[in-house]
Amino acid sequence: MQRILDLDLDFFLNGVAYFRPTDSERLDDEDFQPWSFDQAVGFLAERCGLQSKLPGWTVEGHGDLFDRWRSAIQSGLLRPPFHVTHVDAHADLGLGDSG
Repeated sequence: MQRILDLDLDFFLNGVAYFRPTDSERLDDEDFQPWSFDQAVGFLAERCGLQSKLPGWTVEGHGDLFDRWRSAIQSGLLRPPFHVTHVDAHADLGLGDSG
């Protein structure tokens, strides 16, 4: 079975933004420092098992992934059923502080 690693980049910040207003701009750089390159690559290698470059996509919203996955299935790049591992700093379902 193929596996998909779905990374939400907020995971790679030191700090979690709880109850962030939807109309706000970027998070304050002083309060939410990104991980260093070495920390992020180390996590991907050691905890996610990534050792080489793989096909992938960048999207703004979670819902945009479904169109990408549908296209990948239609082109034969992705074969259902497949397993998705979602890495995120917080729960995307329910209340913002519940995860």
